[in-house]
Amino acid sequence: MLGDHNFRTIWSAVSLVELSRRLELLVLSWFVLTRTDSLFELGLVLVFLNLPRPFFSLFTGMIADRFNRRYILISAQGLNTSVAAALLFLFVADLVQPWHVYVAVFLQGTSRAFEDPSRRTVVFDIVGPSRIVHAFSLESLSNTTGKLVGPVMGGVLLGLVGFNGAYTVAWVLFFLIKVPTDRRTDAVPLEPVWSSLGSAIRYAFHNPVF
Repeated sequence: MLGDHNFRTIWSAVSLVELSRRLELLVLSWFVLTRTDSLFELGLVLVFLNLPRPFFSLFTGMIADRFNRRYILISAQGLNTSVAAALLFLFVADLVQPWHVYVAVFLQGTSRAFEDPSRRTVVFDIVGPSRIVHAFSLESLSNTTGKLVGPVMGGVLLGLVGFNGAYTVAWVLFFLIKVPTDRRTDAVPLEPVWSSLGSAIRYAFHNPVF
């Protein structure tokens, strides 16, 4: 599985994405708490991070089916890197405010809503149906590892180099993330959007997991 260059690339990207996101999230949450001394405003970090999902997730799968998924991944990663670079500039210039953090995590939550279905479909394109369970198991492993290591790494960096240094590391990790080359990622003719959405909802209600 890891001998496939494209799968190895996207598997490594998943690891870096989760590591950088969790590191960044800890740094930004700590910044909001120390700047505002408000548990409510601290909670808003996660609210704004996850707010895009219920609005966009109904349609992002259809977008992944209708457009080149590699370009979607590149666009999402470009947005993540740009947002992180803008926040890093604000940190260095000592201009960052809590509302900057809320806007940043909202934009990154939006990119995640678009990125997830495209990335997982690309994994299927790369490995095929016979190896998909193994591939998603490896992706889940790297995802979980990032969730475990990222916050620890963020806490250590905050203690050693402060906000600016810790966030610089997060930005560098975003910058290093690569997207796999094309492999069966072109759009194909599909049914109309609302018809497709209706079919998906009906399938979900009539085919329970248990």
